[in-house]
Amino acid sequence: MRPTASGSQGSLARGATSNCFLNVSQGRVARMQFDSYGCGVTIAVCSVLTEMVEGRTKQECHSIQPDDVALALDGIPPHKVDTAHFAILALKN
Repeated sequence: MRPTASGSQGSLARGATSNCFLNVSQGRVARMQFDSYGCGVTIAVCSVLTEMVEGRTKQECHSIQPDDVALALDGIPPHKVDTAHFAILALKN
């Protein structure tokens, strides 16, 4: 896939990074891929986010909230909720 947009968040020094690569066609996300370094929850969050954004407009993607991601995963451990926020920031960057 040749991305038409990308975003990243985090640093290895802090222990986690997420990079999002999007293919946008006719104003909608046709496909999203990611690479991520971090815990299993970070990877799961990024994975479900790929499913959530496909077919959405930029405005619709920006409306996704961490609670939406947590709901799609049937919950996130309380001490890992920031991973959803982190992945959404990578998407929006």
